[in-house]
Amino acid sequence: MQSPYDHIPGVVNTTVGYMGGSVIRPTYDQVSTGRTGHYEVIQVEYDPSRVSYNALLDVYWKNVDPTDQYGQFADLGPQYRPVIFYHSP
Repeated sequence: MQSPYDHIPGVVNTTVGYMGGSVIRPTYDQVSTGRTGHYEVIQVEYDPSRVSYNALLDVYWKNVDPTDQYGQFADLGPQYRPVIFYHSP
């Protein structure tokens, strides 16, 4: 998911990591078990004067399958379920 956002004018920065879950500062090995409750996520920082939130959502919906409860394409497990977290309105 990171690559599609990195090429959008107005996206300032992207950072990958984990969100949710019960383990503080989890490792990839911990998250990949599917037992920590975390999601693998990408944080997208953007300039709203250059790109709209709706344009970012369009990229998201074109790159996920929201009907797959078991993961995304070749990435299977609860850590790959589609989700959107936000920091501010």
